[in-house]
This record gives sequence, structure tokens and C-alpha cells, in this order.
Amino acid sequence: MTPDQTNSPSTITPLIKGIIDDAQTLLKQQITLVQTEIKHDLHRTTEAVASLAVGGVVMHLAGIVLCLTLAHLIVYLWPNLPMFAGYGIVGLLLGVVGGGLLYMGKHKFDEFNPLPDKSLQGIKENVQWNTKT
Repeated sequence: MTPDQTNSPSTITPLIKGIIDDAQTLLKQQITLVQTEIKHDLHRTTEAVASLAVGGVVMHLAGIVLCLTLAHLIVYLWPNLPMFAGYGIVGLLLGVVGGGLLYMGKHKFDEFNPLPDKSLQGIKENVQWNTKT
């Protein structure tokens, strides 16, 4: 092969096409990775929201049923205690339990970043590399 043939457009064109094809394949793979990360983070978000929702529902249901029952039981066991004190004691206990459930749900949210940072960083790097060449 002569020096003129190594720089001819017919030998450079397949190389450029290969580079472009590889860049497109890489971009498609990174987009797929972003989609997978979003699905995974959505699943984790769903679990955290479920804990928060269950905690809220438990607080409300328990507040309605147990406040009435336990407040009357407290007043029954200690007849000198006024009814509002019985309700206050029960409400305080339910607040502690509900607050613990809400804290657990918030803690699950704090454990992860819902954005696919790694994949987005990889895409940015590829775009920068493609614009330099």
C-alpha cells in the first residue's frame, strides 16, 4: 500500500462510520442504564412511600379506635382521673408510635438519591468526548 492509499477517503470512511456506530451503541446502552436506574429508584421510592402511607393510616385508625377505648380504660382503672387525661395519655402514646413510623419512612428516602447520577455523568462524558473529536 502506498502512502497515498492510507489517507484516501475510502479507508477513512469505514473508520469514521465505525466510530459513529460505536458512539451510538454506547449512547443507547447508557440510555438503557438510565432507564434501569430510574426503575430501580422508583421501586425504592414506592417502598418508602408505602412505609409513610402505612404509618399515616395506622396513626389515624389507631387514633380513632384506641383513643376511645384506652382513654375509657384508663379512667376506669383510675376513677379519680378526669376523662381528658385519659385521652391525653392515649394520644401521646399514639403520637410516639406514629412519629417512629414516619421517621422510618423519611430515613428510607434519605438513604438514596433518586437521580441516576452515574449514568447521566457517563452520558455527559461521552457527549464531551464526541464533541472534541
